[in-house]
Amino acid sequence: MAARFEARSEHLAQLLAIEVGKILPHARFETATVPFNLRFNAALALTDYGRAAEVDEDSLSIVIRQPVGVAGIFAPWNAPIALGIRSLAPALAAIAVTATAVLVTMSTASYEQDVFSRTAERLSPVLSRSGPLVTAAPDAYSFWLPTQTVRAMRPGVRGQILLDPAQRAYAPQLGARGRVVARVSSDFAFSRPDGEIDPGDAVLVEGRVTEARADAAAAAPAP
Repeated sequence: MAARFEARSEHLAQLLAIEVGKILPHARFETATVPFNLRFNAALALTDYGRAAEVDEDSLSIVIRQPVGVAGIFAPWNAPIALGIRSLAPALAAIAVTATAVLVTMSTASYEQDVFSRTAERLSPVLSRSGPLVTAAPDAYSFWLPTQTVRAMRPGVRGQILLDPAQRAYAPQLGARGRVVARVSSDFAFSRPDGEIDPGDAVLVEGRVTEARADAAAAAPAP
């Protein structure tokens, strides 16, 4: 696992920078701490380690480390990889030592690449340079589409409006009125802040942002 983190460290650093707004050098530093943490805890799990102390006359205190059960791990948003692995690595080592099997089922959608980069890649050929891309995730799309003007999604803003999983998560009260110019079918999924997975399509509408709900957005079919 440590070797796989090392092999994909740059890709993970790019995703981390987009997800939490870190500058890239900080994101690279954070991902670089992971392999050492994993290897340290893997080695610690194979070491007999404890502590003994005479706390009183004829009284001996002995402390040993051993797995006790299920671990619930929460990682803060500002350093999710470094602090998440700091808590997860000992639990992974305990699983390895006790031969406990853990099965996590995932959606059939692919998580191999970041959802924003994949959407940007597919939209790039159909985007017009004469009008801005209007999105609920302007920071992410500005990064992946550096030559495209990008504006934040607000009522009344005109342009190429992206109704995607980010819009459904961050601006569900907004929609678009205009002409559908592109639709990106999903072979990947978006992880919402509430933990739910949104594998839905992204739709590009030439028109104006409205305050209607996205699922009731009025968009005429493309000719």
